[in-house]
Amino acid sequence: MWLKLGLKDIWKPGVLIFRTVNASEVLTGTQLQRRILISARVKTSSPRDAVFHLSIRKACSGELSVADYEKKATSTMNFLSDFFDTLPELVECDKDYDVDYAMGVLTVKVSEQVGVYVINMQPPNRQIWLSSPISGPKRYDYVNGNWLCSRDGVSLDDILTKEFRGIYKCDKITIKYLSMALNRNFFTTLRFVQGRSAWFCKRQLSSMRAWVVRDFSEGIALETDLRVPEITHPNHAASVNPIDTVMQNGYGNTVFSYLKQFEECSLTTPSRLPFIGGRDCSGTVVYRGREVKKFKEGDEVMGVIGGTYAGSHAEYVLAMDSWLVPKPNNISFVEAASLPYSACTAWSALVSVARICPENPGDIRVLIHGGAGGVGTVAIQMLKAWGIPVVVSTCSCDSYALVQSLGAVPVDYNDEVTAKEKLVKYGPFEVIMDCAESDLAEWSDNVLGIWRNCIHVSVISPLLHDADRYGLVPGLLSAAAKYFRRSSLPALSGRWFSYAFFAPHPECLTQLKEYVETGQVKPIVEATYAFEDIPKAYEKVFERHGRGKTVIDFTKEPEARSSLELPEDTNLGTQGLIDDKDFIANEQLPADSEVPPKETASSKGSENKPQSPDRAFYDSNTTSETKQSPSKEIRDQSFNASIKLSTATPTDKKSTLTSSSDGVPV
Repeated sequence: MWLKLGLKDIWKPGVLIFRTVNASEVLTGTQLQRRILISARVKTSSPRDAVFHLSIRKACSGELSVADYEKKATSTMNFLSDFFDTLPELVECDKDYDVDYAMGVLTVKVSEQVGVYVINMQPPNRQIWLSSPISGPKRYDYVNGNWLCSRDGVSLDDILTKEFRGIYKCDKITIKYLSMALNRNFFTTLRFVQGRSAWFCKRQLSSMRAWVVRDFSEGIALETDLRVPEITHPNHAASVNPIDTVMQNGYGNTVFSYLKQFEECSLTTPSRLPFIGGRDCSGTVVYRGREVKKFKEGDEVMGVIGGTYAGSHAEYVLAMDSWLVPKPNNISFVEAASLPYSACTAWSALVSVARICPENPGDIRVLIHGGAGGVGTVAIQMLKAWGIPVVVSTCSCDSYALVQSLGAVPVDYNDEVTAKEKLVKYGPFEVIMDCAESDLAEWSDNVLGIWRNCIHVSVISPLLHDADRYGLVPGLLSAAAKYFRRSSLPALSGRWFSYAFFAPHPECLTQLKEYVETGQVKPIVEATYAFEDIPKAYEKVFERHGRGKTVIDFTKEPEARSSLELPEDTNLGTQGLIDDKDFIANEQLPADSEVPPKETASSKGSENKPQSPDRAFYDSNTTSETKQSPSKEIRDQSFNASIKLSTATPTDKKSTLTSSSDGVPV
């Protein structure tokens, strides 16, 4: 029979309540442990809540879902691992001291005399287990925000603090989950808002604002009391890319979830919710990890955020030091935030896949489809900075001045007949890069050099879409089949095709900083929005009609500005176009490319045929096809934004466009 206690007399928040059975029944070990119950945290005047067993799974399952357990347990294990890694900096440890953390198991060898601590996660029970050489094995459940032992009610951090103080005879050792946050290594912290120390002291990093996706079916929403990451990377500004506008609806979730699982060495696939978008950032360092040497607090930096991390559309974000470089002094935070993501994507295509050597590129020709887009404009400027003599770019007639001001030969993609004739004339190309998918882009395999390791690279891959639609393995197979279909025919004539994906490239960011400082690369910003107006920025970018980069200015009032301006120091000719010798060596630019063409291909005079064997080969295969194609009228795609000389990264609008210039399928 149960013996009832006077709960009204002894009831207090958090008190342990014991119930006993008939005095003749002797309880020991686990039996006694299973009679221990704990109250929920309630006000003293509140009626008693239902109590629950601690030792079996009910305690944890009552508070934590599987995903919540995985998140909180992993966070705790990371904190403990970082603390024990840095313990030798606090006290003098034995020569045998060693820490190892892998697959959710943390081992700490204190010394031969003391022994080894083992701390590991137990997902089936939603517990953390501790095997101590001093106090023995214990199980810890997550109750009321802490990991409590089901045997004695002592928290995990308290028992570790007590035992390690006894081992090292040092009262300076304090293990608290929140205090361990600043010991995280390899990460650097930034902040968005100017004012630095005064603003920072006022806020005390207690909370932050961020645009968050809690459910991929609901879109983004502003949250004002989000917990600041332990080591954060905040910006003064952050850009909006086309991929951000679709990732809020779950685009790419399958692939990125598995990538995150691989990075965390987890047995279960972690949830990416809450999701925060944004990959570019610029700001000021607030904190740095112990092993970060190249930055200090207060440094102004710019950089990118890895695809599996929370993005930059928040006041504070997480960043590895290798993802950041010092911000050039000759550009603003807003301009700095418009460059890194596009530059790293272009680097992946041109250097990692096409294998162009920036230090010694050689006398090659490069064709870029969608060169007026965010990735395309940066790619053109990087190619010219490397010394590539001939860069040709397809764009709309409205973007002629912009593309030529960057140093490329513009070709209007709306008139396919004329466009094909021009591509035949300027070819053969050693590298073709797709920033915008179209029929003309696929046809351009014909103007790629043959049997000379020439390659066609696209930043638009079906992988993310197919994995979301069919699942990871079927999606990989579907994407592989599409790749085989796309690449097999060109391969028969010695032309290669491949996809490229965004990834943070430290070497790219370092070169980008140098090019910006020397004026070889100029940021192009079409519109800036306040932090509160991010939904408007998403809507604008999603339309795919922009001709410049859209940037979020965290110091701006909630009102949008939209005016595309080109750099004032750009070298222009008499008609607003750069001189021929600036972008094509030892060859005269045809007169019809000086201004956007206004007549059909049939009204043009014949052009001289190139003399190289490669050109003669593909001329014989492509000229007849070009002449038989029906002529088209050029569609005038004029935008309301006036064009002056400025700093930004535009995107193309195209009638046959099936993907954005930043690699996002429509």
